[in-house]
Amino acid sequence: MAAEHVSLPVTSERLNSWKSRHAVDSAHASHSREGQDLQFRRALIVSAVITLVSWPTSVVAGTLITPYEDSEASFLHKLLPYIEWLPAAFSHAGDPIVLGVVGAERVFNALARMNQGRQVHGRSIEVRQLNAQDQVHGVHLLFFGAMAWSERMHWMPANVSSLVLVTNAPGGIDQGATIGFVSEGPRVRIEASLPAAKKAGVKLSSRLLVVAQRVVEAQK
Repeated sequence: MAAEHVSLPVTSERLNSWKSRHAVDSAHASHSREGQDLQFRRALIVSAVITLVSWPTSVVAGTLITPYEDSEASFLHKLLPYIEWLPAAFSHAGDPIVLGVVGAERVFNALARMNQGRQVHGRSIEVRQLNAQDQVHGVHLLFFGAMAWSERMHWMPANVSSLVLVTNAPGGIDQGATIGFVSEGPRVRIEASLPAAKKAGVKLSSRLLVVAQRVVEAQK
């Protein structure tokens, strides 16, 4: 016996009910897809962050730089806006701020990379790796690696002025440095000397001094 098919009349109530169920199902499907897309995007972001954090510094920087040396270069990079040189420190209005590095090749490499195309106080930044005393002329900030700090007097011509000395040698600010870097485990902290800043003819911003671990005050 053939199955009997019963056709129900399509009333407005049945039509509205079907539309309502279809709309709910579509909303659930759309919400599910959005949720999956959001989870996927979050997974990509987490993956990228993990990659950047775990990626060796030497690969990211394009050169062999340890995290500590890169931190010193980063500090030098960030400190420049908080050091104010007098106009007399520059021969011409358009002269760059010149950073010299002695005895720290990897710091030089990182610093040169960070300051490409950068301007501070309306001046471009020039980074030099110094190999002879006569190259100090025209330098505004001179960084000595810890091993080279003991030879600093050989690098200091008598007529050099407006020169900010920075070093990571222990006790540097007690020996003439304007700014010193102190290593505390993986961290690098700064120290500052106001007498050395006065001698160099520069002004250190209060924003720099407030974050310094130690500040040598000017003698009264």
